[in-house]
Amino acid sequence: MIKKYNQFLKENSSINFDNLLKSIDAKIVLMGDVLDFNSENFDDIDILSKDSNFLEKLDKKNYKKNNIENTIYCETFLEKSHELKFFLIFNKGESELDPTPEYIVIQTERGPIKMYEINNNIRNFYDKLSSKTIEIKRGNKNYIFKTSNAGNDWTLQNIQNKDNDFKTIMNNDEIKSQLKQNNTSIITIS
Repeated sequence: MIKKYNQFLKENSSINFDNLLKSIDAKIVLMGDVLDFNSENFDDIDILSKDSNFLEKLDKKNYKKNNIENTIYCETFLEKSHELKFFLIFNKGESELDPTPEYIVIQTERGPIKMYEINNNIRNFYDKLSSKTIEIKRGNKNYIFKTSNAGNDWTLQNIQNKDNDFKTIMNNDEIKSQLKQNNTSIITIS
């Protein structure tokens, strides 16, 4: 279904959470089972990540965590209106550069904090956050753009359709400006 710019933003500015989890073959686990810690007492992942009891439980189970990451800074949407915060849990002896941390702890927009076991390369997760392909239609022409750097730059894939409005490489603001023009619609390809 083809959408106008404002309708597209409302429906597609959120993160496809299921696809993110599938990319790392994530399986939900209970924090109490893994760390002997009840995360249900927390409604803010920022507070949980700094809690001394939580940090102590991580240490006792021979784990460490990285800093919280926020998708507001890395998602590939033309409007940054939805947010996902997460941190990764590693075995103490492993580098934080390890492609497969043990767990990911996630909170979506003040929803419940959830923990997942990671069973695939975490890079897949980051790739899903930073890559997107869209198709823009104006009149009888279409323009397929892809980004792999969190929406900072969009590269025209069907360069034969390049024109004054739709250049080979466009930044996020240029794309947004074009999407506001009459007779212009957009769909997400991937």
